[in-house]
Amino acid sequence: MKGKDWFTTFLPEQDYDHIRAVFREAMSDIQTRGNINLIIGKDGREIFTEWYDTTLKDAGGNIIGILSIGQDITERKQVEEVLRESDEKLARSKKMESMGLLAGGVAHDLNNVLSGIVSYPDLLLMNLPEDSKLRKPIETMQESGNRAAAIVQDLLTVARGVAITK
Repeated sequence: MKGKDWFTTFLPEQDYDHIRAVFREAMSDIQTRGNINLIIGKDGREIFTEWYDTTLKDAGGNIIGILSIGQDITERKQVEEVLRESDEKLARSKKMESMGLLAGGVAHDLNNVLSGIVSYPDLLLMNLPEDSKLRKPIETMQESGNRAAAIVQDLLTVARGVAITK
């Protein structure tokens, strides 16, 4: 280590200013605790390190150096990242659950509305002569109602979490 610059040897370039500021605080007799930064190990591995710094003073109270104690927290940072990702997945799952509940509620409400649209044309067509001008528009209404009912069934299928194959 003798003759080597600590900053350029062990720190990523983007951290230089931050670490220098921490050292200035420590040299101003301000204790710093819990500063986290990335250092580069001798093997080139990135290591997250948490630092505790305090000043060293001579008998006259003059600052003669800084005592820095670093702790490797790489594993803790990895666990925190896994937890963060799990929290994000859980949040997405809750959103999907809410969307499923909403879709199910909408589908049931639409089914109630569609029941009249789908069944009433059947009643009208029973008593309508085959050559009536109204037959074609009523059959068109009936087909549209059936298509809407099929869409509602797809919506219910999605709400239940069952995959649809088309």
